[in-house]
Parts: sequence; structure tokens; C-alpha cells
Amino acid sequence: MTNYSFAAGSQSVTITQPSGAIGTVSAGLFKLNTSAGDWLAFCVDIFNVLVKPTVYGLGPLTSAGDSTPAGPPVDYPLTLTQQKQIHWLADQAITEYGNSTLTAAKSAAYQVAIWDVAYGSAFARTINSATQTALNSIVTALGSADLSGYWVPLALTPQANSQGLVKGQKLVTNTPVPEPATLALLGAGLVGLAALRRSRRVTRTAH
Repeated sequence: MTNYSFAAGSQSVTITQPSGAIGTVSAGLFKLNTSAGDWLAFCVDIFNVLVKPTVYGLGPLTSAGDSTPAGPPVDYPLTLTQQKQIHWLADQAITEYGNSTLTAAKSAAYQVAIWDVAYGSAFARTINSATQTALNSIVTALGSADLSGYWVPLALTPQANSQGLVKGQKLVTNTPVPEPATLALLGAGLVGLAALRRSRRVTRTAH
């Protein structure tokens, strides 16, 4: 990875529960610059920060963040309904970004909505009024959304380095299920990804 930024701006969110979460953060849709091109992704892991460079593995999003990365994993498993809801949220946000209608407040609201779905009653946070207003409309739309066409989204999960340590933040992507060959580690650096909704095709890097 060469760099990352917020695709449409961000807003401040203070996470107060569960214990061990990373506290006050800037929330919004990430734009990731990688050797495989530019991609979009949301954070799903509230216990770790985004680190560069990091080698990621690509696979189904089956759980949210690990609250004990230095010890036995304590994940928050996701039901199929939660997985579909997260996929829908990512899809809506990226569609709005592609249409140039995604504001900083709404980008942050989509991120908060993903955390709300992933952690449920274990999650508590404070957000500003602009983010709350955007979140209210997102929650209403999600409540009436047809999720039948959605599936388990893909996640980027940090891989252990040469010292056996896992550093980095799990990200949720919005890419369709790729060919098996693309499920290998996607190069050195943070790779990742909910694909930009553009007509261009991403050139596969050599292995």
C-alpha cells in the first residue's frame, strides 16, 4: 500500500463500549491506494487501528474485531442477517460515493451503522448531530431493504508478521466474490477492498 485517506471526509466518533475499544476516532469510508489500484473499505474492527504497511488476507467476513489480539481471540461472530446488512450498507455507501452524493456526515453514519450491526447491544458511542441525522435515514432505509440479493461480504484480515504478531485493523469490503486465484495474499502492503464503482478494470498483479 502507498497510502490511505477518507474517500468523502470523516466525522469524529467516541466509542465508549465495549471495554478495550479504541476510543475517539475519525469515521468514514476509506480509500486505499494499493499495488492493485484504488479500493474502498470500511472499518469493522473497533479494537485495532489501521496500520501501514500490513499484509492482509482476503476472505468472508464472519466476525467483527478481536478484542484480545495479543492473546486467545475474542471475536464477535456475525449471523447471516448481520452479514447481509453490512454488505447492504457498504454497497449503498459506495454507490453514493460513485454518484458524488456521499457527504462526510453520511460517510461517517454508514460507518457507525456497520459498527451498530456488527456489535449490537455491546456497542455504545457518541456522535454529532449531523452524523445522527444521516444515521437515522440510513437505519430507516436498512429496515425496509430487500436483502435477498446480498451475501456474505469480503473482509481483509491482518496476517501475522515474521515475529508472529498480528497488527492492523480488519476491514469490510464490497467486492463480489473473486476467482480463487485472487484470494491469495494481495501483495506487500495494505490491500484492500470494496471496489470503486468505476468502469475501469483492475489489472491483476503478477505472483
